[in-house]
Amino acid sequence: MAPAYVIVRAIVEHDADNRMLEIVADSESFYRRSVVDLDGDRAPKVNELKLIDIPGGEYDVSATLYDLHGERTVVRRTLMVSAPGR
Repeated sequence: MAPAYVIVRAIVEHDADNRMLEIVADSESFYRRSVVDLDGDRAPKVNELKLIDIPGGEYDVSATLYDLHGERTVVRRTLMVSAPGR
């Protein structure tokens, strides 16, 4: 129920080639992006993006992992936050 508090967690397996993680939450009236540099296999396994007081709507949430060679792995999910009165 809006305004909502949502935590997006990206779990990244340890790998020496991991270099960067980008997490994006995007809707018609809201956008948040977080980029975390990863130190290969020494990077934290769990990374979070906290979305505080976000409005109602449908959100496209993606996590993109970039490796040493520029290759990308993308995971996408849809999140629905109900507006008050709906």
